[in-house]
Amino acid sequence: MPGCWSKTGNRREPGSLDSMISAPPEETTMPKTVAEFAHRHEAEYAQGFLEDAGIPSSVFDDDAGGGLLGLEIFRGARLVVPDELAESAQGVLREAGLLE
Repeated sequence: MPGCWSKTGNRREPGSLDSMISAPPEETTMPKTVAEFAHRHEAEYAQGFLEDAGIPSSVFDDDAGGGLLGLEIFRGARLVVPDELAESAQGVLREAGLLE
C-alpha cells in the first residue's frame, strides 16, 4: 500500500518528506541535498521556486530551532528533496539562477 500512517493516525502522502522518514523500508525514498546556502532565508527563497514547480522540499539547518541563530555559519542551510526529484529540482534552481 503506498504512503504510510503517522503515529497520530494521519495519512502521509507518498513522496512527501514526512513519508520518507516514517515509511517502511520497502517504500522509503532517501532525501537528497540539492543545494547548500550560507543562511536559512536563502534556502527558503530557493524552496519557493521548487514549491512553484510542484517539487516537495525541506530546509535543514543547525540553528537549534531558531534559538541559536549564529550556528548556521558552521554548516549553512541544506535544501533537500526526494532522491527521484533531485535532477528536476537542480534544473529548476539553475533556471532561477541559484545554482551554477
